[in-house]
Amino acid sequence: MQHLIFDCDGVLVDSEILAARVALRMLAPYGIRPGEAEFCRRFSGMMEQDILAVLQAEYAVRLPDTFIEELLTASRHAHETELEAIPGMLAMLDALPPVPKSVASNSSVRHVAHSLERTGMSGHFGERYFSSHHVPRPKPAPDVYQYALAQIGLQAADCLVVEDSFAGATAALAAGLDVIGFLGGGHIFEAHADRLRQAGVQVLAADAEELRALLLERMRY
Repeated sequence: MQHLIFDCDGVLVDSEILAARVALRMLAPYGIRPGEAEFCRRFSGMMEQDILAVLQAEYAVRLPDTFIEELLTASRHAHETELEAIPGMLAMLDALPPVPKSVASNSSVRHVAHSLERTGMSGHFGERYFSSHHVPRPKPAPDVYQYALAQIGLQAADCLVVEDSFAGATAALAAGLDVIGFLGGGHIFEAHADRLRQAGVQVLAADAEELRALLLERMRY
């Protein structure tokens, strides 16, 4: 294994739960009130416009044209003031052998760079940030992972991915990559592991320490 590729939100930084709570608070006045666990289970890893399209159809509600920009602004504020690393993740990265690492995310490069700088992890990745903004389709399409492989000049068999969401795992597996499912984020609720298994993930890590052990095992082969 020559290269590690990490998702950002929900794997490196505990941002998925922040985004979910902001969205739920802003959706409630329009009668859109899925529970926090349901929202995280269904929508973690998805783009905001795709989430809103699904919810508007399900609840037969039309949100204002300004809603998505207001949502993104509120989410950015939450990230600026509340964002933290996934517990134990920085120590886990520090403990790994010096294998090159990248990030492949549905979020923008700016968001990823800011998140990792804020949480002290940016030094582990250099400038190897690959965003769905670089490609035609976001996760769950495989585009961002295919783009990442092309940029780092490796085959799927040379790399290992860490993903927390159904959409992200689906994308990585469709690109031919091996995936470890990560369950250490604040947005992980009961049945999330089953959801990842439905995507095809066979190996799961409950937290950063278990992830470290799994990665070290893979690095020995």
